[in-house]
Amino acid sequence: MRYLRNLFVSLDQLLNALFGGDADLTISARIGFFACRCKQHPNSYGRCQRWYWIFHEKIADWAWKPTDGPGHCYWAYWWDQDENYDCKNWGIFLVLMSIVIIIVSVIVGVLLRLFGL
Repeated sequence: MRYLRNLFVSLDQLLNALFGGDADLTISARIGFFACRCKQHPNSYGRCQRWYWIFHEKIADWAWKPTDGPGHCYWAYWWDQDENYDCKNWGIFLVLMSIVIIIVSVIVGVLLRLFGL
């Protein structure tokens, strides 16, 4: 089981790097960081950017709730809070990342609930 977890985390970090993030971060940690910042400093981020991060936080948290409990993205960020969060949040990266987040979260969320994991 640990082997599979390590593979998934590595793939997650690779995807985050492809979408302009640090290669040592997962997408969940990146979402958690920016969602927390948007909630703490709402005037520092545009409305669309606040919506983007908080929306994706809800999707990822829903998907991983059966295994990680509530707050998956927050805890992913908390465990990696000393990492580099200077991400390239450019339009094309965010669009591609959004597509991956939605597709993977729906698949993972449904599978985890079907198999009761």
